Amino acid sequence: MKNKIINKSFIISLLLSFCGGFIELYSVKIHRVFACMQTGNMINMFANFFDNKIYLGLENISVAVIFFLGCILAETLKLKLENKIKYFNTLILFLMIVFASIIVIFPLNIDNASKNQPNIYDIISNACLALIGAFQFCIFKEVNNIGYTSTMMTATLRNISANLVSGIIEKNKTKLVITLEYIAFLFCFILGSIIFYILFKYNSDRNNLLLIQLLPLIISFTLLITLIISIFVDKEKYSDKKNKI
Repeated sequence: MKNKIINKSFIISLLLSFCGGFIELYSVKIHRVFACMQTGNMINMFANFFDNKIYLGLENISVAVIFFLGCILAETLKLKLENKIKYFNTLILFLMIVFASIIVIFPLNIDNASKNQPNIYDIISNACLALIGAFQFCIFKEVNNIGYTSTMMTATLRNISANLVSGIIEKNKTKLVITLEYIAFLFCFILGSIIFYILFKYNSDRNNLLLIQLLPLIISFTLLITLIISIFVDKEKYSDKKNKI
């Protein structure tokens, strides 16, 4: 039972890493903000303020604030509900699907960077993206007894290098296996970014704005697959807890 849970949880982490890459590049290309990497938003905020692009600077800081509030909400839900609700992770994924689906409703404002003035649709879409990133970052942060993040790859690159060096020097096979797991997260993150960029580039060259607007449905669909797998994982975890009692 435990091995089944680990395998399915690992698949979930790969799918979330794919979503992380897709969402991050989507937010940068469409809305000129970072959904998850708040360091980038802070840097861009100051740059925009200094360049007298006040509205864009405010957009950057608003995403950071919403991400922060999303983290507070995610940690509160985790503290209050994780041990009380059988399908807690499934509930979080459902909320993420709702946020991703909301983005599709609003018309795109692709030239918001050239206008230097994001509109209300940008703000709502940015809020949904930031909430998805916050939930993903705070709730899904461990798999196979190792910490990981599916929303940004700085820590992943550090973990790859640390485990690789340790595995080679100490001849530790476990560390080398963990290295491969982190490489898999990195690969899926990059794959999500590449797939978004190809779809975006192909459709933007042909002015297919409607198809670009529908791209968040790929996030929703990927999260839906993740949710289905999560139902089985949560069920098995609950059964394991019951058996221990």
